[in-house]
Amino acid sequence: MKAQSYRAAGWAAAIAVTAFVFEIALSFASQTPAYAEIISPPLVALSMVIHIAFASYATYCLRSFLNERYEFHGADYLILMLVGGGIVLGLILVGSMFFLEPVVSMILKLGVGISLGVVSALFGYRLLAVNGTIGGLKKPLAYSHIIAPLCFLSVVLAPIGLLLLLLAGVLLALIFFRNESPELEFV
Repeated sequence: MKAQSYRAAGWAAAIAVTAFVFEIALSFASQTPAYAEIISPPLVALSMVIHIAFASYATYCLRSFLNERYEFHGADYLILMLVGGGIVLGLILVGSMFFLEPVVSMILKLGVGISLGVVSALFGYRLLAVNGTIGGLKKPLAYSHIIAPLCFLSVVLAPIGLLLLLLAGVLLALIFFRNESPELEFV
C-alpha cells in the first residue's frame, strides 16, 4: 500500500468512528418520546450503513498493512471474518428496522453478534503476536478487541463495550496516520 492508501484508510476509520457516534446518538434519541417523531429509522439506517462501509474498508486495509509492514499473516482470516461478519450484522440491524419480525431479528442479532464477538476476541489475541509495536498502539487495539465482546456478553457493561469499539476505531485511524513510513526497530 502506498502512503496515500494508508491516509485513505485512516480517514475511512475516522469517518466510521464519526458515523458510529451519530448512529449511537440517533438510536438512543429515536427511543425517547420527545425525539421519536423527529428522528426517522432511515436516518439511523443511513448512519449505520456509512459506519459499516467505512469501518469494513479500514479493517480490510489493516490486513494489507500488517502483511506489508510486519510480514504478519496470522490474523488474515480473522480480519476477513470481522469484515464479513460486520457487514452481515449491519444488514441484520438495518433489516430489523424495516423488514424482520422482532423475534427473528433478536435471534439473528444474538447469533451473529456472539460469533462476531468470538472472532473479535480471537483477532485481539492474535494481534498480540505481531512482531512490532504498530506505532505503540498494538496492545490497546488488541485489548479493546478482546474486552469489548466480554462487556457485551455481560449486558450490564454494554455501554463500556460501545466505548471500547469507538476506541478501537480511533486507534485504527491513528495506526494508519502514524505509520505512513516504516517503523524503525533498534536491536
